[in-house]
Amino acid sequence: MKKILLFFITLIVNNIQAQDIKTVTYFQNDTLKLDLDLYLPEQTSNEKIPLILFAFGGGFSGGERISEKEFGLFMAKNGYAVASISYSLYMKGKDFGCKGTLTEKIKAIQIGVSDMWQATSYLIENAGKYNLDTSKIFISGISAGAEIGFQAVYWDYKLMNLYKSNLPENFRYKGFIGGSGAIIDINLITKEKRYQCYSPTEAMTPLFRMLQVHIAPAPQTLRAG
Repeated sequence: MKKILLFFITLIVNNIQAQDIKTVTYFQNDTLKLDLDLYLPEQTSNEKIPLILFAFGGGFSGGERISEKEFGLFMAKNGYAVASISYSLYMKGKDFGCKGTLTEKIKAIQIGVSDMWQATSYLIENAGKYNLDTSKIFISGISAGAEIGFQAVYWDYKLMNLYKSNLPENFRYKGFIGGSGAIIDINLITKEKRYQCYSPTEAMTPLFRMLQVHIAPAPQTLRAG
């Protein structure tokens, strides 16, 4: 029995080690350094890899990217690259709840979204290095991370970006999956900006099944999750 248990433990460890995890700095200036953990699948061909950028939750005041390690490993095992990003926690020590200041909340989201856009541009610029498919870049998040995701796909990049504008012209994410987040203004959802949006609690789980829908040509419909 002990030998069987040891065999399975070894199998699990080897499976985890088979996934390539890289930590890289995607943005840095005089006062800020932001990293991401990139989970890459073990490749058996030269086919480009679809990418999911993920933002953790924590009310823009806490949380850390390492909390998504299991998600990253799971998706890498199923053929997806996952970039779990760190982002600026502007609300640290402040109230993001009902008693918080609206302008401060929007600023926290805007900073987080700008960080996400920087992570996206970094990975597009380095797509060749990691064999990423830049036509299949998804965005995802939970709680505060989902708020980042919603705004990142629907906000006007040129108007709301706080940093250097370096995303390709007319860039669009392939899709968005968020849990426990919201869009600031429903009027941002227009015919010109339509995405399939799913909640992780919907019937189309596990998550990679949702993503398989997006990898096919995207239907011209929107589902709000």
